[in-house]
Amino acid sequence: MKLRVVLIALLPILTLLITNSPMEVDAQAGVNLQIFISDHCGKHAPSGANLKVNIISSNGTTHTYKNIDAYNDTHSLLNVTLAEGNYTIEVKWMDVPVAKTQITLVNNTTITILTETTLVKFRVKSYGSDKGLGDATLRLSREGMDMGAYSTNSNGEVEVLLPYGDYIIEEIKWRGRTVLEDRSFSVDGSRCIQTVDLECGVGAIRVFITDEKGMPIESDKVKVKLLRGNTIVEGPVQPTESGYVIFDLIPFDYYTIIVDFRIRWNGIPSEREVCRKSIELSEAALGDKSYVEEHIIIPLIKSVEIHITDYEGELLDNVELRAIAGQYVNRPALKGVVRFSYLLKGSYPYEIVWNSKIWGTRYFKGTVEVNSTVVYVKLPLYTLRIDLKGHRCPKIDEFSIKLYDENWRLVGDSQPFKRLLKGTYHLEIVWHSGELGDITLIKETIKVEKSYTLPVEHDFYRVSFKVVDPSEQPISNSTVKVVLPNERVLVLKTDYEGKTRYSLLPKGTYPITVEYRGVIIHEQTLEVNNDGVISLIGAVQDLVLKVVNLLGNAIQGAHVKLMIELADGTLKKIEEDYTDVSGTAVFKCIPRYARAEKYILIIDYQGREYSFTKPFLADETTVEWRVSLDIVVVLFGNPLSLLEFSLLVGTCLVVGVISIVVILRLRRKREFETIFEEYARRRRKPKRRLIPWKKEEW
Repeated sequence: MKLRVVLIALLPILTLLITNSPMEVDAQAGVNLQIFISDHCGKHAPSGANLKVNIISSNGTTHTYKNIDAYNDTHSLLNVTLAEGNYTIEVKWMDVPVAKTQITLVNNTTITILTETTLVKFRVKSYGSDKGLGDATLRLSREGMDMGAYSTNSNGEVEVLLPYGDYIIEEIKWRGRTVLEDRSFSVDGSRCIQTVDLECGVGAIRVFITDEKGMPIESDKVKVKLLRGNTIVEGPVQPTESGYVIFDLIPFDYYTIIVDFRIRWNGIPSEREVCRKSIELSEAALGDKSYVEEHIIIPLIKSVEIHITDYEGELLDNVELRAIAGQYVNRPALKGVVRFSYLLKGSYPYEIVWNSKIWGTRYFKGTVEVNSTVVYVKLPLYTLRIDLKGHRCPKIDEFSIKLYDENWRLVGDSQPFKRLLKGTYHLEIVWHSGELGDITLIKETIKVEKSYTLPVEHDFYRVSFKVVDPSEQPISNSTVKVVLPNERVLVLKTDYEGKTRYSLLPKGTYPITVEYRGVIIHEQTLEVNNDGVISLIGAVQDLVLKVVNLLGNAIQGAHVKLMIELADGTLKKIEEDYTDVSGTAVFKCIPRYARAEKYILIIDYQGREYSFTKPFLADETTVEWRVSLDIVVVLFGNPLSLLEFSLLVGTCLVVGVISIVVILRLRRKREFETIFEEYARRRRKPKRRLIPWKKEEW
């Protein structure tokens, strides 16, 4: 059991010896080799994980040794046992070959190898001064290969043993900021210790704070902060008795200096920002100095009056300065004025309470610029003026102008409308016309965001309507109906020229209808935008009727009645007329019924009535209709149709033929009786027997 414990204790030692000894070496035939390794001056020992030694035998076998410890401050020691023979020794530092030598081993040997390395001391400091940047991190590279990152001590220094060659400082980070990057340098064997001074993008900002006369302000009344973006970098700090605040070791960048001043409101101290300045800390801004200086002046004003007005500058009543600079002061503004013993120049946030009969209690918040003994706080209470004008616009006393809030609550009924809140309003302008009644000209939503005069231009025009047919012939006794904006209907009659009287109408769009003979012959929505006569073409047509007989001869004096049948079967009587010498009857201005299906024509001639139909031609302006009556001749004032005439002629012919036959028969009968009598006489035997007569016998 004790033997096992001893073997377990010796196992790590045996493993270490086997690792640092070549496996091929025969322990009985080996020689000891001691290698001391140092930099090129022999003053600094490379050691640790970055040191690697390759021993290559004559047969090409390579033995690699790593993690070599330092023997002392100047040298590292590698102890190996090798077989006798020739060897090549290569030394790498940071994976860079720094030494190579050849030896022949016949007995125990000790050699010293000076590597091509130099101790480099980096001194990281601020711009224009020798102030070191502690805890800065350097990241090096060599020929694209990362050579590691190194941190400076409290003095801003760090020493690194580097192989000969060209290097790039990729970046130096300090306090999380990159203060230097892409800086090149070279390492050689010219010195035992090579110093590289690195002047970084870090400087100082000095703030000098005085009043307007250049005198320092009491330090307990001032606090200074330094911000980058919205982040506080330094502060708040108080200036020295001489008025200076110094922010040291600040990375190059754009910064904001904020100065707060302590002031008392109603005996309660309060801090207020009095200055905010941007400042650039850069190499160009520093020049040959190690700091950038900013002079800040804090102005004070005594006996300040704050005048509270509307946006037009009129002082307000019933107003109170509730708070200023975040402090509640609750000072009533007598006739709109509040007074303070002194104030700092600058911007002050305020809160004002205003009591209004229309709007009730209103709170206003904003910022006032105090830069003189009298300052004005213009509340967003605006004035609206209406400038009504236009072509033929009536006098202003014929109009009523009213303003409503967004809930249609009356704000005012006469202009100018004062002390309006920012928002949406409804404007209503009504024209009180003696002829047309009350017409609402304007009823629109407007935005009030400032005091201004709203130009309202509304034109009026004197117009007359002329109703004509498609051939531009006037249509008299027609009725023109104009639907007004107030939904009243203006009814106008046309005279013999087809014109109505003149009326004054506001510019706008009007639905217009024209009625003639109880039918709407024109309907449109018309834009009234000029003075003058407006022509309205009625949807009418002319019907030219030609009445002839079957022989094509004109029939004069026929009584003609024209009707139109609608789709629902309703008959509309149009007009009655008589044909002239040419057999023509003209019906003018026939309305084009929307649902008309056909014309119906009834002709009364010489006591006879004739009826005709024809499909309604709504698209035609002039319809020509030739009607042929079934009349051949008028006999003794009676018109005869072809059939009647034919029957009459036929009857006459039949009667004539029959008459001739009868006459011939009677004549032949007399001849027969004569012959019969003669025959009876001769035989003296008269007999009254009728014998059929045959022509052949005679």
